[in-house]
Amino acid sequence: MDSPFLTSLRRDASDPRSLLERIDAQLKERIEEACEFFCLDLLVQLRNANGRPAPQPDNPTDRNEFKQLVQEFIVAISGVSRGWVPMTDTLLQTKLLEQKALDQPLVLQIFLAKNLPDYWQRFDQATQAFASARRASSPGQSFLNRLLRVKREE
Repeated sequence: MDSPFLTSLRRDASDPRSLLERIDAQLKERIEEACEFFCLDLLVQLRNANGRPAPQPDNPTDRNEFKQLVQEFIVAISGVSRGWVPMTDTLLQTKLLEQKALDQPLVLQIFLAKNLPDYWQRFDQATQAFASARRASSPGQSFLNRLLRVKREE
């Protein structure tokens, strides 16, 4: 009988990892995808606000700008998410210290995703706060630049 659930967590005979290792790998992949998707969207928004073209995948300068934004975001969310584990939860604090997750931003995010039921809501709030801060620090397109750009396009 075939299972109605087509999940990737089924054990592949050629995959020697345990269930916990596969779950960690899936979480890592999902967190990386969420960070990259968010940062690419933010990069496009910031470029639009400044009258710059969208990033091109084959442009090394664009790739470096994207990588830098991802790194800034990972550092920022790690700083914010350190406070997500209540100091009163000594068991969780002990686990956090045992895994040395505070030293590794991605490991910290995996740990929090596994242990906090509202991790993704907090992640979304952190992305919105980061995006707002980046938009506020971005100079935007000045009136003169918009005017000259419109005249050039006519």
